[in-house]
Amino acid sequence: MYYIISTIILSYGLYIYHKYTEINVHTEKKDILLVCDAVYICGVTRKYNEIYNRLILQNNTVVKLDSDMFTSYSMPIWNDVKFCIPGILKYLHIREIIKNNNPDKIHIITEGPLGLLTMLYCINNNLKFSTMFCTRIDLYLEQNIHKYCGFFVRWYFKQFHFRSECIITPSLSMVPIIKNMTQNNNVKCIQNGCDLSRFKLTGDTNIEMDELPKPIWLYVGRICKSKGIEDLFNISHDLPGSVVVIGNGTNYITYKYKYPHIKFLGWKQGTELYNCYRSGDVLVFPSRTDTFGQVMVEAMASGLPIAAYPVIGPNDVVKNGESGVLSNDLYDACISAYKNKNSKKCIEHSKKFSWDNMVDEFIKSI
Repeated sequence: MYYIISTIILSYGLYIYHKYTEINVHTEKKDILLVCDAVYICGVTRKYNEIYNRLILQNNTVVKLDSDMFTSYSMPIWNDVKFCIPGILKYLHIREIIKNNNPDKIHIITEGPLGLLTMLYCINNNLKFSTMFCTRIDLYLEQNIHKYCGFFVRWYFKQFHFRSECIITPSLSMVPIIKNMTQNNNVKCIQNGCDLSRFKLTGDTNIEMDELPKPIWLYVGRICKSKGIEDLFNISHDLPGSVVVIGNGTNYITYKYKYPHIKFLGWKQGTELYNCYRSGDVLVFPSRTDTFGQVMVEAMASGLPIAAYPVIGPNDVVKNGESGVLSNDLYDACISAYKNKNSKKCIEHSKKFSWDNMVDEFIKSI
């Protein structure tokens, strides 16, 4: 909340400053500018990197504008999440990047400070831009902090996305919600993809997980309360076998000591992550605020069914009864998903999520 308010105040000052200053820079034509505040490991930034890499492979010229370019600070609620808060000189740097590269298309992936300053520059200079809506942070703040926090974030999202030429969301269920929230009818669902050459049923497994009692209930993601992970911990004593947690986050150390019967393996990526999926039996996805849930697609591609709540995200990714089980009772979802596990159906369902198709639709929309 502090960062949003301070950024709005800063942005107004930058708007006034912008009216009285001018930078002369060399202009070189570029195709696409991608703007992303957060470069920590999460679903949004993994999508950011996938889009960037595949745009390059398709011979597009792409310029990155992200928080790696500036000093970043931890957020008060999630100290593992770092955002860039650029000052006036940094704003001038941002403006110089945009003017120097003169992109045909500008796409803002996150609603943070970099995204906001880029949006203001576009508005001030009559440049078209598109945005992405990926996270229901308003729901988390409303449920765990105060209802007025949720109201404020929804107001901010409306101001942010209202002038967007196209708002892209990975969830079909979110389309009417976003239209109502932002008063912008140019909303399109483009679901995330999955690299099926990396996430697959056959291959090496994780030796440490293979030695644990079966079945293995796997959680992959950021370890913090907002992900609903405590719901899994609360049923962990009742579940047979072992609960394994992959990832890092704000509450990693606290949870590791509070729940000694749960196996915490830390953050994994690449081959190590693929192996962990293949050693699991069911992926448990307890989040109620994610709009997609990239790990669910990765798990299905690896032959794992999903146990989750019937909410936005899982409703759009999981085929209930085939590639997983959705239930308001997470324990029942886990047991049913394991008993009715069909790896072939999970893999088949995951094939509908393609990064190449996603990027093709992305280019058409922005």
